[in-house]
Amino acid sequence: MALSGHGNFGSYLHRIGKRVTPACPDCGADEDTPEHAIFICPTVADMRQSLRQALQNIDSSLSQVEWSATTFAAVMFKSVRHSKIVLQHLHDIMQRRFTAESTVAASNSTISLR
Repeated sequence: MALSGHGNFGSYLHRIGKRVTPACPDCGADEDTPEHAIFICPTVADMRQSLRQALQNIDSSLSQVEWSATTFAAVMFKSVRHSKIVLQHLHDIMQRRFTAESTVAASNSTISLR
């Protein structure tokens, strides 16, 4: 989902009519794309740092990598071990976003009895 652009991203959900705006619900950026969610959004900066550290622990040449979609894909296909680390990272980001989106949806659907 993250690689195809389909999934829990404001840009996609807006395009299919599930959201009023394509903005990031976490940080308020104008457009919530997979690139934003993975490489830019400050709410997952800790997860990006963990990914970098995990990859550097198995491959010190990655300490100077400038992370982008292109280098991310290249690192992912370096080895099975690299791939597992990257895929776990993507899963963790998507899980965090799904949980946050579910919480927002539940609070929006709560009916006030006042």
